[in-house]
Amino acid sequence: MAEWTRYFKELLKNNNTCATSSRPATADLPIRSDPPTLEERIKAIKGIKRKTFSSLDNGISREALKDGAEEMTTYIHAFCEEVYAKKIGNAPSQWITNLIEQLPKGDLSLKKNHRGITLMSVVAKVYNRRSPWAWRSA
Repeated sequence: MAEWTRYFKELLKNNNTCATSSRPATADLPIRSDPPTLEERIKAIKGIKRKTFSSLDNGISREALKDGAEEMTTYIHAFCEEVYAKKIGNAPSQWITNLIEQLPKGDLSLKKNHRGITLMSVVAKVYNRRSPWAWRSA
C-alpha cells in the first residue's frame, strides 16, 4: 500500500510549468455568490448518477438521495443552507475528505496502467453542484 501511496503522490504533484499571465483582470466575472435555491438542489440531486462507485457517506447512498422524494430533498437542502450560512468553517469532515481509489487497466504489473479516481461524499457533490447557467448573475 505504501508503494501505491508514493506512486499517486508523485503522479498528482502539481508541477505546473505553464506560463501564467501576471496582468490583472479587467472586469469581475458575473458569478453569483448567493446560496443555491431548492430548485437548483433538486436539479443537482437528479443529476447524480446511480450505480457508480460508492462514496464516503455513512448512511446516505446515491439511491437513497435520489429516491428520498421531497422530504429527503428538503432535509438535504436545509442542511446545505446551514453549512453555507456558516461559510464552510463547520462543514462535515466527510465533505472535505476525498479518497483516491485505483482502477486497473491493461497489464496490471505496470503502475502506469492504474488510473486513480477520487471518491467524495454524494451530499458534498449536491452542495457543490450548481447548474452552469445558475453561476451567471441575473
